[in-house]
Amino acid sequence: MTLNTGYYLQVYTFVTLILCGLVQYFTGMQSVLWIPFFLTLLMVGLLVMQTRDGSLQLDAQETIVLALYFSFLVLAGTSTLIQGGITVAIVAFKNEIALSLVMICLLLGFCRESQIYRVTRYLYWVFYAQIPVMIYQVLLVVPQRVAVRGEDEKWDSVVGTFGGDPMGGGNTAAMGLFCLLIMLLKVSEYKHGLTTFKSMALHIVLGIGLCIIGEVKFVILLSPIFLAWVWLSPSYVKDVSKVNLKTLLVIVAGMLLLISLSIVILAYYYSTAFGGDPLIDF
Repeated sequence: MTLNTGYYLQVYTFVTLILCGLVQYFTGMQSVLWIPFFLTLLMVGLLVMQTRDGSLQLDAQETIVLALYFSFLVLAGTSTLIQGGITVAIVAFKNEIALSLVMICLLLGFCRESQIYRVTRYLYWVFYAQIPVMIYQVLLVVPQRVAVRGEDEKWDSVVGTFGGDPMGGGNTAAMGLFCLLIMLLKVSEYKHGLTTFKSMALHIVLGIGLCIIGEVKFVILLSPIFLAWVWLSPSYVKDVSKVNLKTLLVIVAGMLLLISLSIVILAYYYSTAFGGDPLIDF
């Protein structure tokens, strides 16, 4: 039997980042969140059963990462098992650690680099899918929540495809981190000459805009630091590591402008809901 591991990773990405969150959000079915866990375990099993043409070669950094990761697994698993028992250990492994096995599978060669590249490009479509979903949540879900719980409870129901309770809390932090990932990818692509400045700027504006709608303030405030860090980091391609100070200043200035607008918009939302001075409320 031949399995295209690249297609499997694409299906895994779709199920984890889109399908499970939407099902949980609109039906309240919590058991759907076990699907990514079992798909991750299946990925580990497929990795073990893979037939390799040659031995796997790991450099020093990869070996250190593996050693630290498995040491962490042993330490966390043992302490949780002793303190909470087998049930708590299984649930904690599923909620906190299991999905990190994807990183280990990729490190050990589950997919070729070209397949990982296609999956990375697929993430942009996941990002674009957030826009219509969040528009729907703002126009239809938020008014229902305000009608039920009041004006001061209108947040946390706009989560995109990342799941949650429309009348309770949602996974806005994951949505914000995903938007940050897309912004960092676009900056890296522009740095290596793979995209245009307009495309990079558009994705940064969209990412910040989604974070404003979802009220993910920590991503809004920290994004300039991470974007500057990606721009200043040494490149894996020769002659690309030279820092263009002008472009860096443009990126930082643009991000500071977006942050200022974000603060004004969020402060206005707070003042509308609670009254008082917007800047004090923020």
